[in-house]
Amino acid sequence: MEAAAGGGGGGGGGGATPEAARGQDVEQPGDGSLDFEDAVAKTGQGWFHYKLQLICGLGLMATLVEMLSTGYALPAAQCDLEISTADKGIINAVCYVGMLFGSHLWGFLADTRGRRMVLMLTLLMDCVCTLVAAFAHAVWLLLVARFFNGFFICGSAAVLFAYLGEFHSDATRARAIVWLGIFVAFATILLPGLAWLVIPLDFEVALPWIEFRSWRLFLLVCALPGLTSALLIRWLLPRSPKFSLLIGDQGEALDTLRDIYATNTGNSPDSYPVKAVRLGLAARRGSRLGPTPDPGTLKARKSAFALLGNMVRQTMPLFRRPHLGPNLLACALEFAILCCANGLLLWLPEIFNRLSQYDAMNPGHGLSVCQAIEAHGLAVANGSASAAGNSTDDWELWLLPDGEMASPAPVACSNDVDVGAFKNTLIIGGATALAYILAGYCVNHVGKRNVLIGSMVTSGAAGMVLYFMTTPDTVLGVTCVFIGLATMCVSVVNSIVVELFPTNLRAMAVCLSLMCGRLGTVVGSLLVGSLLELSCPSVFFVLAGVIFGCGFLGFLIPKHPAPEVMPIT
Repeated sequence: MEAAAGGGGGGGGGGATPEAARGQDVEQPGDGSLDFEDAVAKTGQGWFHYKLQLICGLGLMATLVEMLSTGYALPAAQCDLEISTADKGIINAVCYVGMLFGSHLWGFLADTRGRRMVLMLTLLMDCVCTLVAAFAHAVWLLLVARFFNGFFICGSAAVLFAYLGEFHSDATRARAIVWLGIFVAFATILLPGLAWLVIPLDFEVALPWIEFRSWRLFLLVCALPGLTSALLIRWLLPRSPKFSLLIGDQGEALDTLRDIYATNTGNSPDSYPVKAVRLGLAARRGSRLGPTPDPGTLKARKSAFALLGNMVRQTMPLFRRPHLGPNLLACALEFAILCCANGLLLWLPEIFNRLSQYDAMNPGHGLSVCQAIEAHGLAVANGSASAAGNSTDDWELWLLPDGEMASPAPVACSNDVDVGAFKNTLIIGGATALAYILAGYCVNHVGKRNVLIGSMVTSGAAGMVLYFMTTPDTVLGVTCVFIGLATMCVSVVNSIVVELFPTNLRAMAVCLSLMCGRLGTVVGSLLVGSLLELSCPSVFFVLAGVIFGCGFLGFLIPKHPAPEVMPIT
């Protein structure tokens, strides 16, 4: 979820827009040369940017689909791979551990080898890892594959924004990032929809080392958005003209701008009015997309020690006054919100599946969420005990609302998944998209800070109420409020971070806070997995309490942004 907040932008309409038209009025030197920002504005906005937006959006959807796919596959895979509840928590979290290891590496390679190359490499390698996961015969191999899924996919998640933004001028970049974020909402609807279509399929193909069932096919289908976007980038999109200019290849940069101009306007590339393009001073100093290296330093930065030193020098100002307080606040908010929102989101398919299975075994018994989950666990345990020839007479009996005592019916391990679980998560994805839309309308009227505080308090209250819900419909409705508002607030926090820090520190501040958020997802997944059976009520009260705490932390956010000390490109 966190991929929706970040760097550049895209989008546009057919023909030249008013923003592009303003670029035409820039005074041009006698030699026909312009700074890059002015030169890219003269390409106009049109079909190229439509194509760019859709392909980058597909790539962004691929990142979210890969991050969350195992949450939908694991309930159907638990018997094939003999996965315990604790194993499920580790499998859900290990992707984010891989992201922590890969983030800075891919940022460095994107700066030195090019954005387009990194995008194609990471998307294709992610597909290879998913292929390995789909044919995994044991939990350890699935864990390794998911770790490298995260290691590779985090590269495309971050670089997409920089790549997209470098085809835009200042006038259109901000608008484009808003529209790119909508693809995240699309992904939250697409993923449960795919699971709903694929996982209930009843087939089995015997291979020498595994039985190939529907959950394996689902993982393969989840690799298609990444594979498709990688191929489309290879066939339809050029190297970033700004990166070409950065490494001294002015001819390639100019050719790319001419082709964009021709695609957008329908005119001949030769009629592009710019004869030479140069990198402006502001672009060298840094932008919202992060610090841009001088061409002469690219070779030096290939050294691992030089890279490490560069990262330390760029990061240290965030841990000194006056930026230390806002930085720690942003990191704490990202960690806590994503710990709760993604931690529960990764487990929702499992929770809804357990609820539906218990409801099918015990129709009409209106137990709370935790009672139904714990009763389902007892039923599975009873099934194991019965299979071993042991008596189940001494198992704990449940007190039902009508006062009768009932022992859970024993069940063996089952790969069956109720499709209602996918329908529920699809509805939650739609609610999250609605939360993004409503926040977009409200934020300008009431302010980011107030939106954050109000949403966190409301989400925390929903988390507490969730424990007491006894019907599937009320559980679903309250979960929509809890997940939808908490997930939306990740984007609100990122937008606040952009305002709190000066331009030369913004990219690093966002990167650091998002890394804390990914760490929070790991902790949240493990926390929910550990507590779900040991102390189920603790899951909802702990998560709700943390979200309430985020609401109170919102009062510490400064009302006024930090002053700018460097120009914005």
